[in-house]
Amino acid sequence: MIGKVAATRISPQRAFWAFLLLHVFVWTLLPSLFHHNAPLDVVEAISWGREWQLGYYKHPPLAFWLANVAYLACAGRLLGIFLLSQLSIATGLWAVWRIASEVMDGWRALAACVLLEGVIYFNFTSPEFNPNVLELAFWPLIVLFAWRALGSGEGSTGFSWNWAGLGVCAGLGLFAKYYTVVLLVSLGIFLITDREARRVWRHSGPYVSIAIAALVFSPHAWWMLHTRFVTVGYAMRRAAAHGSQLTRLTFPLKFVGAQLLAVLPMLVVFLVLFGWWKPDPAFRSGLKARLLMAAVLGPFFLTLLLSPVFNLRLLSMWGTPMWSFLPLLMLWSNRKPDLRPCRFKPVAIAGVLLTALLGVAFVVPLTAGPYLGKGRPRKALFGGEQMGQEITARWHQAEGIPLRVVIGDTWMAGN
Repeated sequence: MIGKVAATRISPQRAFWAFLLLHVFVWTLLPSLFHHNAPLDVVEAISWGREWQLGYYKHPPLAFWLANVAYLACAGRLLGIFLLSQLSIATGLWAVWRIASEVMDGWRALAACVLLEGVIYFNFTSPEFNPNVLELAFWPLIVLFAWRALGSGEGSTGFSWNWAGLGVCAGLGLFAKYYTVVLLVSLGIFLITDREARRVWRHSGPYVSIAIAALVFSPHAWWMLHTRFVTVGYAMRRAAAHGSQLTRLTFPLKFVGAQLLAVLPMLVVFLVLFGWWKPDPAFRSGLKARLLMAAVLGPFFLTLLLSPVFNLRLLSMWGTPMWSFLPLLMLWSNRKPDLRPCRFKPVAIAGVLLTALLGVAFVVPLTAGPYLGKGRPRKALFGGEQMGQEITARWHQAEGIPLRVVIGDTWMAGN
């Protein structure tokens, strides 16, 4: 009876915003309570972001600029960084919700978002704010604007402000991490090879989008030229494979395994809620359905090609932004006669359980881990603040002047 009353009072849209607030609250609160020190990437982001450079030897600058703003906005507290991570994720979830609401009923659209709570990139690894986490905002926004730019089911080929929005988000996505190019190439291949989508090239929209993206990215492009593409050199060295040619096969297999583990909780909950996934062959007849398939599967297969072609080591965290639309794709493409009914109560229970279980999995190693005495010491428990205060106090006592420069490796000097 309570479930029926709740379902009549709560609309899918209100339930979505409640879920979004719950996610942001829980995954901002947990690291704020249990991380006694900034993670490595956060230390790096705060250290670099305060310099406001147009680039850094590892990455483009946007993530570090935003980290600095968030850190200062919260008076030098890590709360600002943890909140920034969740706002990035919330932005991406909103984009998924907007698309899902157009093609499915409200509760199934909500499920497409709630199921993402079962992808560990959206919670477990998210407190370590870095360009990967920021991509969780820009990749869904890029797909959303591309979706809208294509217009109705027949496909709109004229210019609209959605093409401009696509250009802005594409440029900012590249400003966050070069890996965004994998999504852009996937969408570009789709717009070139798909007979129905190919009509867009007869009009100004995609060309304006490309021009805007280039304009947004141009300050960092100038920096890249000025520094002789130091970031590209770093990326190639980081991903360079060492050993036999067999790694051209083993690295893709390891990457596939890592991604399966990352989405496994989502797949289990999908099975419980909706049964076995049975894709409808007719699903591919729709233009926007094919667009969504290109956005989900294109980056994955392009990434797998990088290893055998260039003999590169594929890093598991590259998969962070790949799966934002996977639950939506699975739900939308499911064979219609086999669909189970979708209601508020099971979706709400799934969201709460996923949040609780992954929250416990996040907290336990930080609280019980030190007493077990196994594995490497966790950076989240490092006494960086105390160390910094002690060194600063000793410097002032010895020299009597401000400590302006600290030289050392990223972890120790950054702390």
